[in-house]
This record gives sequence, C-alpha cells and structure tokens, in this order.
Amino acid sequence: MEIRLEGVTFGYGSGTVLHGIDLVLDGPGLVCIIGPNGVGKSTLVKCINRLLEPREGRVLIDGRDVSEMSRRELARIVSYVPPATSDLFNMNVVDAVLLGREGLGGWRTTPEDLEVVTRTLELLDLSEYASRGFNQLSAGQHQRVSIARGLARETDVMILDEPTSNLDVRHQVYVTQMLKAVAEATGKLIIMICHDLNIAAKYSDKLIVMAPPGVIRGIGTPEEMISADTIREVYGINCEVVRFDGAPQVLLKSEFPDRGGMQTGAVRPSLKSPECQRSPDECQHDDVHMQYWVTDVAVVGDDRYPRGLSRNHQDDCHEIEQDETDDQSHEDQFVNLYILYPRYGSRQEVHTSSECQDHR
Repeated sequence: MEIRLEGVTFGYGSGTVLHGIDLVLDGPGLVCIIGPNGVGKSTLVKCINRLLEPREGRVLIDGRDVSEMSRRELARIVSYVPPATSDLFNMNVVDAVLLGREGLGGWRTTPEDLEVVTRTLELLDLSEYASRGFNQLSAGQHQRVSIARGLARETDVMILDEPTSNLDVRHQVYVTQMLKAVAEATGKLIIMICHDLNIAAKYSDKLIVMAPPGVIRGIGTPEEMISADTIREVYGINCEVVRFDGAPQVLLKSEFPDRGGMQTGAVRPSLKSPECQRSPDECQHDDVHMQYWVTDVAVVGDDRYPRGLSRNHQDDCHEIEQDETDDQSHEDQFVNLYILYPRYGSRQEVHTSSECQDHR
C-alpha cells in the first residue's frame, strides 16, 4: 500500500496551513508524525482521508487519486481515529466498536463481526467493559474504544490523530507497541500523530517531522530524525539525545535557545510600571525584586514577544539611567505587549499602571 502526496497545499480562510507537501509513505509499518502545535499535522492526515480537500495538489493511494473515489470506497481502504469522541449516544462498548464494521457487509451483525469485535476488545484490554455504557467510561477508556473501532474496520491504512493523548503512561506504551505489532502482523500502514517524542522514537518505523510554516522538515528512521539539532530547530528547546534500549531518547534541558533575540532560560520575572525605574539612589525597592526590561520585540513564528533581560531591580534602574539618551519615556514599551515565560510555557499581557506596584 502506497500513499503519495504531490504538492498538497491547504488553508483555512485566507491563511495557508500546508505548503506544497510532497510525501511518499508505503507499508507495512508504523509511521509517527511529530512536530509542534499548529504546523498542520491533523490537517495533513485529514487531506489523506479526504475529510479535507486540498487547495492544490493531489493525494494518491496505490496510484489512484482519492478525489475520484467515493466516500464508501475510501472508507474500505482507510480508517480514521479522531483525537476525541463526543458522547452522542450512551451505547454499550460492544455496540460502539461494532460501528467500525458499518458498511462492510449487510445491515445485520454477522458472526464474523462479533468475532472481530471480541478479538479487538481483548487486544485493547477492554473485555471487562464490553457491556458498560460508553458514557460511563473515563476519557482514556473512550480513547481505547475509539482505537478499537478503528482496528475493527480492518482496513489496509489506519490513521490515528493523537491516540495516546488521554492515556496513562502504561497504556501509552502498550497501545503504541500494539499498533506497531498489528502493522507488522497484518501488513497495515498505520499513521499516527504523536506528541511524545520518546514513544514515537522507540516504536515507529518511520518519523515525519513537521515544522512551521506547515512544511515537512524530514522523513526517515528515528535514528535519522531524532537529534538535538532537529529538536532545537523544530521545537525551540534544548535537549540531549541518548540511545537507550535500542532507540534514541530525548532528555529535555531547562534552558531554551535564543530564537530571534528572545532571551530565555531566566526565572519568571515580576513587572512594575516604568515609574519605578529610576536611578539606584532614588530607588527604594528590594534588591531581590525581579523585573523585565523590554529593549526590543522579537518575532517567534507567528507571535511577537518583547525582548529583554531579567535582572534585579536596582541593576535595571542603573542600566536604564546609562542607556537613556533622550527625554522620551520608555512607558510605551510596556503597553499591550506579551511576555513569554519559557519556564512556565505561558503568555501574559502586560499593562502599565499609574503607580509603582511592588510585586513580590
């Protein structure tokens, strides 16, 4: 089974998410797609199974353009497991998995259907929940039922969008290991979006690395794709890559690289209005009071962040006194900007106040 993408471009509204994707995948095997949020991983797989129609380019399965296939025909070749399942009906688990057999035969459930469902429930460790209502399950159990439904369809290609996102660590490892084994045993091509770099590196046969602005950074074996340079360039974080149990594994570091002038790796700063930024002799604030002096605005991806350094308050005041060469107020540099706190992974809007506020 071969899937080929030729110059696939897609966007929502006036924006473009995927930019001229060229890609060839062939089975059997487990292929993991990795990359930061917003680079088009889900959009890519939805173009493959025709949930989305590309603006440009085409998708071929064994040489046939998917746009020329009927939905029913394509559903016999490609099964899809979404990232989350809404609780529309409180059917029991057996019936929920039986939905994966819909359209493969007549309207009636056959002994073969029941045999496939029973085997799949055992595979996903769900047999004890077979008669339980779907709405009575946890989020992780919902996810495993969705995977079971996809497997029960017995298609040549299976696409899963973050199938391990709601699972505990044991089931993350178990499910990924199981998908790899199923691919090898049945000859399936299984394509899985994954945010856990170490699980992807350990169990995938191939890795697709996606990066801004919706392009493929590379495709190859985990050994070829997982490196400190790649992780730093794609995710913007420093790491060390070691080999453990036969696979590359990523050890994250606390400091961040300098991307576009954004100073990173510092403790979370406090902020005060520019009125408290006066000379050291005039400043009455404590030495340990931290603040963030904005010197520039850095562009990181599609976001704009102020550039600066975290220092103690008196050092900041001293630096400002030395650097200030005119009478223009620095206050406008603190209005409606966004500060990125790399250590906390959050963003906070900053406003000035008319009075100096001590935030300890």
